[in-house]
Amino acid sequence: MKIFEIKKQEIKPIILMFLFLVILSCSIIIAENTRNAIYITELGIENYPYMYILNAVFLIFGIFLYTKFLERLERVRFSTIIMFIFSLSLISSSFISRHRYGIPVLAVIIEMIDN
Repeated sequence: MKIFEIKKQEIKPIILMFLFLVILSCSIIIAENTRNAIYITELGIENYPYMYILNAVFLIFGIFLYTKFLERLERVRFSTIIMFIFSLSLISSSFISRHRYGIPVLAVIIEMIDN
């Protein structure tokens, strides 16, 4: 008995997408836990609520920009630009973390990627 009606030529793309989602989910969990541990270690638990306030402000701003650009650009180009920006921010994270406000900036970047 077939539960899913999957054709033979669809098996490889389905497996690849499944693996992609598993790796993405694991990455998000690791990034969130690392972010929380570093933030609490470096800035203390008393500043932790401020991180969530800062995240909310940046997410509102990010969603506003996201919807404005999404309407004007093709989806593939828009997705490429977004991935490029996030890749640059993650690559530069070691330089950002050395700055006085680096840890909160990294916390916001990781939260925005997560959402």
